[in-house]
Amino acid sequence: MKRLTLFGLAIIFTVSTTKSQTLEEIIRQYSAAMKMDQLANIKTIKMTGRQSVMGMEMMIVLYMKSPNKIRVSQSMGGLPFGGQEILQVYDGEKAYMVNPMLGTQPVPLTDEQLRQLQNSNFFNNQLLVYNNNKQITLEGSEDVNGSAAHKLKIIPDFEGINSFFMFIDKATGLVTKQSIVAEQMGVSITMESIMSDYTEVNGFVFPKKTITFAMGMETVMTFDQVEVNIPIDDDIFTVR
Repeated sequence: MKRLTLFGLAIIFTVSTTKSQTLEEIIRQYSAAMKMDQLANIKTIKMTGRQSVMGMEMMIVLYMKSPNKIRVSQSMGGLPFGGQEILQVYDGEKAYMVNPMLGTQPVPLTDEQLRQLQNSNFFNNQLLVYNNNKQITLEGSEDVNGSAAHKLKIIPDFEGINSFFMFIDKATGLVTKQSIVAEQMGVSITMESIMSDYTEVNGFVFPKKTITFAMGMETVMTFDQVEVNIPIDDDIFTVR
């Protein structure tokens, strides 16, 4: 009986002295999992894949050049795009979109569109930026697809976003889910994205698959090919 009592006290002591991870520790774990320290050795990234929504499949090609140049190209054969290309580019100073359904002239991106485009830039350590700007708080934890995850609340500095949460898997340190509630024309819209199949290519870590749910629709984005440190001309990030 005495042994049992001492064993029980040991368990209680261990549980009571176990320290929960702080926000800074979570960000360090995330940075290590994403190998952010190796990004200094990477100058360019090209990702090729497909995006499927409502039975339609589009090809998507993503170009990134350190530190902040980015180009996203979406295209598909047949209707509604007729094989034409929807293009978003950012040269580090100016950002434009070309959408053949809306005309042939480049249109400057709105602040919100630019933010979404910049979120695709893997050269950015988003959590570290949010933390440095004091835009992030730790809001406990939740289960994401059967795994415990830290729930981080992002305090947005842009209009139209009511709430923004990122979920970091406690075991791996990787982002497994993002949840955004936005206000558009007086209507509240919830968008949830689930990231999975994380892969490493030459020190670059990324989710091969992202499933997004919004307004009753499911969008699946899958990257099949990733090339690192290939020559990419600056000209592709400009629109003439």
